Amino acid sequence: MAYADYDIAYWTASAYALLGEKDAAFEWLERAVKLGIEDRVWLENDKTLDSLRDDKRFAELMQSIFDNQ
Repeated sequence: MAYADYDIAYWTASAYALLGEKDAAFEWLERAVKLGIEDRVWLENDKTLDSLRDDKRFAELMQSIFDNQ
């Protein structure tokens, strides 16, 4: 399901982020964005993603959401 549903892909990314598995977290978070998650405010404030925010990939991903809206 996570391959086809952005919500499940997002929660998979969150789990990896909480485990400190940044590469896997970004893989799933990028998938969630590609599948249609658009709530940038949620993503920027969700505590489960705190470990990803200092990585440039997070800023790039948030920008890609902004660019696609």
